Amino acid sequence: MNEKEELNRNTYRTQAIKRNSTKKQENRKRIIILSTLSIIILVIVIVLIVVIRSSNWSRSKLPQGNNDIVTNSASETSSLPDIYKGNEIIGTWRYDEYNQYTFNSDGTGFLMADNVRYDYVFELSDDKLILDFNKEIVKDCEYKYQVNGEELKLIGGSGTDGGEYYLEKEEEKG
Repeated sequence: MNEKEELNRNTYRTQAIKRNSTKKQENRKRIIILSTLSIIILVIVIVLIVVIRSSNWSRSKLPQGNNDIVTNSASETSSLPDIYKGNEIIGTWRYDEYNQYTFNSDGTGFLMADNVRYDYVFELSDDKLILDFNKEIVKDCEYKYQVNGEELKLIGGSGTDGGEYYLEKEEEKG
């Protein structure tokens, strides 16, 4: 082999070694970047879980049946407006297997929707039912209502989609 060929061969080897070295360095950088990103994403997920679990977004205590319904004796309700005393809307009304409304004689109540409890205070005015939910996550609303025996008809008004809903009264336990 002549000197020129030897020089070309050595140059080629040197370039091949540099290419391999460069590829290894690039692979190391990729691995470091991917590992760092994975760790950052994991930390973000953990922080989000901690924030959600410790905030008000977590589910409230779920009632066991209707045991959490507040009932008042006649003497306790004497200061309430006459509309609440023995009103036919007082009780629990089921829309479907996932949704029910409970109206207590003290003007409080709650909506159970998919096993999540949303407390409210309600007001009855003529044929209107006004629900003021305690948490801002649920929109306050107003319905026209009609009670016909064991059926409660709600006609959507302000804060609703305007539909009509028919609910059945739950039997009182006790």
